[in-house]
Amino acid sequence: MTDRKARVTVRRATRRDADLLSMIGTAAYAATYADIWEDAAGLVDKLATFRADAFADCLQSANAHTWIAALDGAPVGFLTLVTGVPSPASKRDGGAEITRFYLLGPASGQGIGGALFEAALAEATAAGARYLWLDLMAHADWAVKAYTRLGFRVTGRTEMTAAVRMERRAKLVMEREVG
Repeated sequence: MTDRKARVTVRRATRRDADLLSMIGTAAYAATYADIWEDAAGLVDKLATFRADAFADCLQSANAHTWIAALDGAPVGFLTLVTGVPSPASKRDGGAEITRFYLLGPASGQGIGGALFEAALAEATAAGARYLWLDLMAHADWAVKAYTRLGFRVTGRTEMTAAVRMERRAKLVMEREVG
């Protein structure tokens, strides 16, 4: 039997990866969150934030860092970390935000998320961040469990202002210390 973790590779994204990031992000977001939107127009507007030009801009930012994970050479997910951003819950200096963390559904449960997270944690440490934070949909129990396993804890709550179904607007802010 093959060790699945050995089949996972992670590399830093470059501007040439903008189309790939757009494809993965759009597919993963739509598969996971399409049902929260009140109408198709709102979903389309959200998916537009995954355009290749948006990723190209992000990849040029000095404080944004993106990694792509592959399984057996096939790109299946990515994580974007932005350093120097305080959490809206604790408002402490020294924060680094995980802004996007997406895996294609069939890639889940194979160590890919953990490998991406380790790359982000190493970058945050090197950048002198004191803690990592993110926000996520409160109803996404699977995500809350995954982040809890990575050492995050809920430190606050927010609400989406976009046109999502009222019962799906609640978001959680989670934080974990670096080091």
